[in-house]
Amino acid sequence: MLLGYPCALLRKGRADDECVVWIDPKLQKQFALRHTSLRGFDAVLEWFAAKGTSLNRIRAFTQSQEDSPERQSFIAAVEEKLAELNKELITIEALYVGKGKAEIIIAYHRSDRVSLGASQSVSLLALQYQVEPMIRPFGSLCRIITNLNTSSHLEQLYLAACALQSTGNIQSYRFVATIFFSCLRTYLRPIRLWMESGSIPPTGDFLISQTKPDTEVELGSFWHTQFQLRRTPHGSLNAPSFVHPVAERILTTGKSVVFLKHLIPSSTTTSDHVAELNTDITFEDVCFPGTELAPFSSLFLVAFNRWISARHHSISARLRQHLFTNCGLWRSLDALDLVFFARNGFLFESLAQSIFEKLDRKAATWSDRFLLTEQIQNVFSSAPEVDAQRLRMSVKRENLFSRANKDPAGRKTVNSLENIEVDYRLPWPVLNIIHNDSFITYRRLFTFLLQLRRARYLLERLNRPRQPGEASTGKVFFALRQRFLWFSGVIVAYITDLILRPLTTALKIDLEKAADVDSMIATHAAFITKVREQCLLGTKLAPIHKGIISILNLAVKFCRLHAALNDEGFVSTTPRRKRRGWGRDDDSSDEEEVESAPGSPSSTGITTVFGEDEEDEESEEGRYERRLADMNEELQGLVGFMKDGLRGVARAGVMPHLEMLAEALEGYGSGWGE
Repeated sequence: MLLGYPCALLRKGRADDECVVWIDPKLQKQFALRHTSLRGFDAVLEWFAAKGTSLNRIRAFTQSQEDSPERQSFIAAVEEKLAELNKELITIEALYVGKGKAEIIIAYHRSDRVSLGASQSVSLLALQYQVEPMIRPFGSLCRIITNLNTSSHLEQLYLAACALQSTGNIQSYRFVATIFFSCLRTYLRPIRLWMESGSIPPTGDFLISQTKPDTEVELGSFWHTQFQLRRTPHGSLNAPSFVHPVAERILTTGKSVVFLKHLIPSSTTTSDHVAELNTDITFEDVCFPGTELAPFSSLFLVAFNRWISARHHSISARLRQHLFTNCGLWRSLDALDLVFFARNGFLFESLAQSIFEKLDRKAATWSDRFLLTEQIQNVFSSAPEVDAQRLRMSVKRENLFSRANKDPAGRKTVNSLENIEVDYRLPWPVLNIIHNDSFITYRRLFTFLLQLRRARYLLERLNRPRQPGEASTGKVFFALRQRFLWFSGVIVAYITDLILRPLTTALKIDLEKAADVDSMIATHAAFITKVREQCLLGTKLAPIHKGIISILNLAVKFCRLHAALNDEGFVSTTPRRKRRGWGRDDDSSDEEEVESAPGSPSSTGITTVFGEDEEDEESEEGRYERRLADMNEELQGLVGFMKDGLRGVARAGVMPHLEMLAEALEGYGSGWGE
């Protein structure tokens, strides 16, 4: 019966289940033992019936037809275990066949093998004791087969091996673990093919899926868009649980192989250098002597990691080296640093000055994208790190000339400089590392530095007041001018010296240490996040950034007021406008207030310094002096607001480095260069 054949004492199969073994009541009345109770005899038969049912279910499973290679390997491994069991059972059966008439008794027999003669008794309990260790592991296997509809066979085998080892059932643990490794060999075959040649098998259940065919994918976004991990409709990874910790590295390794094929299409196959690596993971590789007390899950994860890492490290190292040496990654990073972060102050100053001169001359072509592109290419053509032909500069004209923009000429505030866009077209391999989304932060910081330079550019070109007046007026003028220069210098020094220079140096060090392309992408993304937050461009520090822009706009208004008083040509004035108030020009009235940060003095009810409430009978010198005093008061209020906000964020422990900026804003002689 245990071999799957008919038995005189037990029946096999019912209408609803062909595998079940049961005791026929009719046969039960025909057989009995005179030296034991009927209940004891039934208990022994029921034990054999339960074991026979489990074995029949396993044998029925091996007869099923499967298309999946992984499931076929599982069936083959089960058949191998059944063949070993059949051999053992046949050996035992041979002891009872052809030995003459024997008396069957219920007795406990201590020997594992019973040598019977014609007059020797047969003990059912001894037989049960003898076959039970052979059949016990098949009970766990039967439960795995029964639950195949809920999860994959590899998942069931792995979890069963972990559970059996933890409960001390070593025999069943080894039995299930050997089947697991036999099936794992087939499962790892397409993974090894993907990691060594970048090929995806045609089956629709592989761990990796291709989202776009090769002909449709853009090389600049290949790494992010062409391949992804296959997931279930619920969002979980479509793979056994033991694959989850290393799934990302499997994906990365295969993508690295495909990446290298795009970079070196004529090279030899990328799998040559891994041909000598071990192709399979065996039970002996995982559970070697001395690891009996270690959990199977930990042992297997270590071996699986070692198997993955051997391929991952070799491929990733080749790709990293190629990106660094042949694809211009270092040069591209230096170019971005020069163009967007103003690492070379002379080049940045040359570019900014050429833009500002066109603005101040009221040149109608200052926003022409062709002239701007030619201008920026000429400026950076002398820098060996920059490929000037990749540079583009334009102006977002739809924003510049919209009705909401009150300064289309870009001279009354620094806000219009936000419409200037600089683009550096990276090589496609580098574009997979530095994602397009990063350029949002690059451009915002370039604009911020350009706005700071705009205010300083105007302040540096102011002359001593030529209009007659009291000595106090000139003193206030120079003090206010110096404070604006000091403020812009503090912010620029904070951004360039305290933030950008250390972060850029750390970025290059971290990129050299990165293990693979994903690590390089994560390193650069973390760098961009730090730049955005620490350079006051993040959402948490939006009020601080808005306060800085308010002060820069205040500096521009100060320059316009002084130019109007002294007729310096920065703005053109008319006698009528000059009689109404200083600081107006012939472009439009400056009725609008300086945009202020929330909570700053200008946003809490204090009248802006550019309100038109002057009395006509007040003298020109008096109005000018009063305006300077109001500007000075507003500047002190805005700087005080910024210092309080910076210290509040620093005390919260979010960005402690902001305390240094707050200290630098305390006044002359504080902070850097003290």
